[in-house]
Amino acid sequence: MEQHECLIPAFELLSEDQKDYLSKNCFPVKHRHGEIVFMQDRPVTHLMFIKSGLLKLYKQVDENNEIIIEIISENNFIGLASVFYHETYPYSASSIQGGELVYINAKSFKDVIAQNGVFAARFLELLSSQAIYLINRMISLTKKQVPGRMAEMLLHFSRNVYKSNTITLPLSRQEIADLVQSTKETVSRTLTEFKNDRIIDLDDRNVTLKSIDLLEILNKIG
Repeated sequence: MEQHECLIPAFELLSEDQKDYLSKNCFPVKHRHGEIVFMQDRPVTHLMFIKSGLLKLYKQVDENNEIIIEIISENNFIGLASVFYHETYPYSASSIQGGELVYINAKSFKDVIAQNGVFAARFLELLSSQAIYLINRMISLTKKQVPGRMAEMLLHFSRNVYKSNTITLPLSRQEIADLVQSTKETVSRTLTEFKNDRIIDLDDRNVTLKSIDLLEILNKIG
């Protein structure tokens, strides 16, 4: 297999031997929209670093229902917690926007973590950050009403994903409902209300945030 330098965050903290070892056990993969990256309850073989694109992490609750845990953009890892938690992935991941991932062999990654404490500490910081984010998201889902959850989602896409007040929602109305824990009908109604109140401009999936202040207030008061 052709060797690719495993250019991931904190790579510079590794020794030359560790860089070479990890690079021999990683490879890039381009994913198309809608492609499955890994599925829940399947063996953990790799963690992935997102070079480009968007992915959704989701939990299949039953045959017809899923919960979207998180939307993850470039320069982030997926599967990191799974490498240290269990032998199988506890959720699934799929691409919602075409892009490229770097696949890193899970065993090789754990070998390097065991050898390099400074490198390990960096990834403990990442795991801690992900845990705090998910705790805050859980609180948001339980304490906020749907308009507050929708405002939080729009601000997240604007600031953290697209870095623009004009965005194209990468999710269907049903997927948004799965993300904010509501129904497709409520999501559509809330977006229409935001449009009528001139908080946003809306054309199908194309959204322009017109009143950041009002979105901030909705996000804060829930």
